[in-house]
Amino acid sequence: MALNGLKCILIDVDNTLLDFEKSSQTAIIRTCEDFKIPYSSELLAVFLKVNNEMWRQIQDGALTKEQLWQTRWNKIFNISGITADGPHFEAEFHRYLQDCAVPINGALEALKYLHSKYQVCTASNASFKQQRHRLELTGMLNYIDKMFVSEQLGAQKPSSAFFKECFKHLKYLPSETLMIGDDLHADMLGAASCEIHTCWFNPSKQPNIENVAIDIQISKLSELSSFV
Repeated sequence: MALNGLKCILIDVDNTLLDFEKSSQTAIIRTCEDFKIPYSSELLAVFLKVNNEMWRQIQDGALTKEQLWQTRWNKIFNISGITADGPHFEAEFHRYLQDCAVPINGALEALKYLHSKYQVCTASNASFKQQRHRLELTGMLNYIDKMFVSEQLGAQKPSSAFFKECFKHLKYLPSETLMIGDDLHADMLGAASCEIHTCWFNPSKQPNIENVAIDIQISKLSELSSFV
């Protein structure tokens, strides 16, 4: 079912436009080399699990990004039985991650298509500087009109405050806007609570465990042209 009357697109970055797992893997490998720590797929798996849990806490207001940066790698090392300076590793990992930008399949083509029809804005909880640089590396920044990030808006997705702040800088209504994202909680729940149309990018076809109202569900970004 096509959505009519759309004028604006809000789109998530990590795991929607950029492959966070692959980008993180490259950054972890490089940082492990610097610290003389053996890299393994198990270390990446622990990182992804701990990272997801901590970002969920950030989304819910139970943790700050500063607390994440101070404790994330210490938690990972404790689970993995590695002795290393977590905050120091975090700083180096963060530096490498800023230069790691692996696009999701079809992301650039999808952005070009969306930008030809709508105003396109990113909506992210991550660092503005990091996201801007990574999108620039992939050529995607040319097809983005505005970047909305939580550190500048003073609120995190999925809070309604985040999306309300976005609309202070837009000339469109929520009913004229579509949020595209992979995170059922941060992206879909947040947008739906503000009566923004929702498009769940769900490549692994996970169940809708939060029972969020979804207008469109896609498993490939190339499917967007069928709906918008």
